[in-house]
Amino acid sequence: MPPKRITIGRADWRLHGFASLDASPSGGRVETRPLRLGGEMLVINADAHRGALRVALIEADGRAIPGFELTDNEPLREDATAWTPTWRGGAAPRDRAVRVVISFESSRLFSIASR
Repeated sequence: MPPKRITIGRADWRLHGFASLDASPSGGRVETRPLRLGGEMLVINADAHRGALRVALIEADGRAIPGFELTDNEPLREDATAWTPTWRGGAAPRDRAVRVVISFESSRLFSIASR
């Protein structure tokens, strides 16, 4: 029987990184149910260093909100635990429920939050 060894180990996970939605190079799309954004900004935790990730806001019934479409913001193209998308339409609407739409390719989405 080999002699016993005592070792100490450490595991380190990324913030909210236990599970993810992954998009292949052909792309993917995620749409939330209608929700009210509780804070002034949307915060995305994603790794898009091999691809791109864009965020849009649409009305609860699915209609586009001018100024908050996928083409109205600069895409995320890096690994970020607290990326805040900005749109030409300004701050995200907080007066009504909206759906968050994420379109991404070669990326991993870990979490969406409102702060």
